[in-house]
Amino acid sequence: MRYEPGSHAQSDIRLPPWLRIAGIGARFGAWLLDLLFFGLVSAIPATQAVVSGAVTLNPEAVTQVGQNPAASPTVPYLVVDVGALSAWAAVWVALAIVYAAVCWAYFRGTPGQRILSLQIADAATGRNLSIARATWRAVLVSGIPAAAAAVLVVAMCQVLSVVIPADFQGSGGAAYLDESGVGGAWGGLVSLCGLAVWSWPLVLLLTAAFGRDNRGIHDRLAGSVVVARAKAPWEWGYPYGPAPGSPPGFGGQAPGWIPGYPAAPVPGAVPPTQGCPMGPRRAQPGGGTGSQ
Repeated sequence: MRYEPGSHAQSDIRLPPWLRIAGIGARFGAWLLDLLFFGLVSAIPATQAVVSGAVTLNPEAVTQVGQNPAASPTVPYLVVDVGALSAWAAVWVALAIVYAAVCWAYFRGTPGQRILSLQIADAATGRNLSIARATWRAVLVSGIPAAAAAVLVVAMCQVLSVVIPADFQGSGGAAYLDESGVGGAWGGLVSLCGLAVWSWPLVLLLTAAFGRDNRGIHDRLAGSVVVARAKAPWEWGYPYGPAPGSPPGFGGQAPGWIPGYPAAPVPGAVPPTQGCPMGPRRAQPGGGTGSQ
């Protein structure tokens, strides 16, 4: 059955009554929260890069600025070991991938997603993504823009380590790029990365917004789906949890149970004896607006 974005047509994904396909607004909000959280985590490799001497302020430039703040220094602003800085940039990209993959594979969501009650699940089974699928999804969602941003950071630091500001005072940024070589040798790569930093997340967002079940390129390739709690308690159907003896939070043999998805969020709920009145249902697309 074809799904038109914004409609309430049934999907091919079967969900418990208390879950629904997550809307785009909630996913975008979770993505913004996760940018903040990962920004704090990024302080670790950034600090290590400074401590190890990969990038430091030029002491002479600091002295000249202190003596005459109105004049541009006659030496570059930074002292950079490009090889070491590139290595720390690669560590940062790897951290972005591992961070997201571990959160999805073991906790069903990143901190931002968990705060907004979103879950990342295997679209076929409802269980946690395997570490391989979670890693592949993390490469698509976090790895590509992080790699592009890392190239930009290294390029910017290179510019600030070779260009003498006093020689180009008032001439604009283009002269800086030409002098440093960024505008020539690998300027195309830098421009492509600058485009990718903002355009790739936009591509993922648009493909999710207009894709069936709000699944973008990353979800299709990783076999994942993003789900959220039903908007109102009566959408959960009969308030039951996992059958006695089932692993906490998962599985269970209660009538109408969908294996893989967590129990209904009703504390102290008891499995029904006559089955769930609503029974298993197919997912309803997140209506209108609602991290990748």
